[in-house]
Amino acid sequence: MRISPGKLALSILLLLITGLGLAQKDIVIGADTNGEHYDPQRGLSGSAHIMMAMFDGLTRLDPDGTLRPSLAESWELVNNNTWRFTIRQGVKFHNGESLDANVVKLNIDRLITPHQTRASLGSTVTGATVVDDYTIDITTVDTDPLLPSKATGFLIGPASMEQDPDNDSTEFNRHPIGTGPFKFVEDVPGEYIRLEANPDHWNGAPEATSLTFRIIPDRSVQLAELISGGVDFIENVTPELIDLVNRSDVAHVVQTGSAISHTIVFRQDVESPLQDKRVRQAINYGVDIDTIIDNVLSGYATPLATVVLPIALGYNPDVTRYPYDPERARELLAEAGYPDGVAIEFDFTPSIGELYNTEVLQAIARQLEGVGIKLHLNSLEYGIAIQRVYGDDTVNPAFRWQWKTWYNDPDSILYGFFSTGGSASYVSYPEIDDMLHRARYNLDNEERAQIYRDLQVIIKEEAIHLPLYNLQTLYGVSDRLDWQPRVDGRLYFAQTKFRD
Repeated sequence: MRISPGKLALSILLLLITGLGLAQKDIVIGADTNGEHYDPQRGLSGSAHIMMAMFDGLTRLDPDGTLRPSLAESWELVNNNTWRFTIRQGVKFHNGESLDANVVKLNIDRLITPHQTRASLGSTVTGATVVDDYTIDITTVDTDPLLPSKATGFLIGPASMEQDPDNDSTEFNRHPIGTGPFKFVEDVPGEYIRLEANPDHWNGAPEATSLTFRIIPDRSVQLAELISGGVDFIENVTPELIDLVNRSDVAHVVQTGSAISHTIVFRQDVESPLQDKRVRQAINYGVDIDTIIDNVLSGYATPLATVVLPIALGYNPDVTRYPYDPERARELLAEAGYPDGVAIEFDFTPSIGELYNTEVLQAIARQLEGVGIKLHLNSLEYGIAIQRVYGDDTVNPAFRWQWKTWYNDPDSILYGFFSTGGSASYVSYPEIDDMLHRARYNLDNEERAQIYRDLQVIIKEEAIHLPLYNLQTLYGVSDRLDWQPRVDGRLYFAQTKFRD
């Protein structure tokens, strides 16, 4: 029997992990995917946790969300559309190249090329100007109060990889090079990616000697590997298995709130019944989220009336959920011209939605069928779903999505979902566009908060989405690790310690 080189390499790797690896303080993470790329100027998506280990941003967040210096030691607003960053001196990339303001400019130039721009990061940036070797000005279309926070995502690669602003991700994926606490070693797609500690990191070497992300798409296999000691960390333990993990004498569950809003998006830019507000409202009236949370999610979620979370600036507690009212849903369908019901094509991917995503959607489909709305559920592979939503705009009229709230501010999620041309937006409301623009370019947080509160009233009335819930996140963590969750949900292991 022939053994593929990839399988052989994985077998050898696992022997090292279970033998010498533990003595060397390796950390092994069970991951769903290694993502689509390791390109620092593209959306992080499924690659986020891996890339954040290899790359540093200009700024960083503490676990509690406090903004701190990183590759930039300081920053200041020098005029209404210019932020000045002072770059840390003496920083080296993993290949020995030096960091300076010219390198940062190359990265910013590439970030804002049309095919690279990330809606939550590069969309407000118009350019960068080198002031001196370690000072750079980043200009924005207008005053952007969030730019220092967004700069946590301005991941920086070396000049040798950044000199062509239009370069695709091929070279980055072969051998990603950053300044981060861990360095790239090897990537076997679909099996594992291995990183080793960067002993010369500007913020000190991590205690872990290496990180290995084992790609284990099956969550039940991830759990089995955790309680057998094959991996040290997994995300999304299911509620009914919490006691099993905690009784294993090998691992424990860490529970924390999530910064992710789960929602069902309705397209209004393509012909479908969803172009009628009454149909969208009928869907909102026809779904009993409380029952789904209780019966499918075992209570480990909080229902949402809006995609803006209570932790975020401008959350409006006066915006309440549509009540579960099947009769009202039927009335609205009839008023919209669908007395005999309506069918809607619906896309989702099991990789987006975390806990029991498919089962939740099946429950929603059953409830809606009872009021005359037939959802045709189409399951997509993760990469295809990403391409349909963010790439070629071929996603079906309704689809399941989620978005994380960054920096406790709703700017990114509201722009992404509701602005004309937003990366996951399929609506165009001039009033909403104006409100988002006035909030985005405003240094007065109370004025911004009021705009966001008013905006949520409009979003609910128009039933632009069906807001679902905010999940509790349940991590499975090896007892040998001293690891704590972060408010932004990122998985950083550079500060992880090992228990005696």
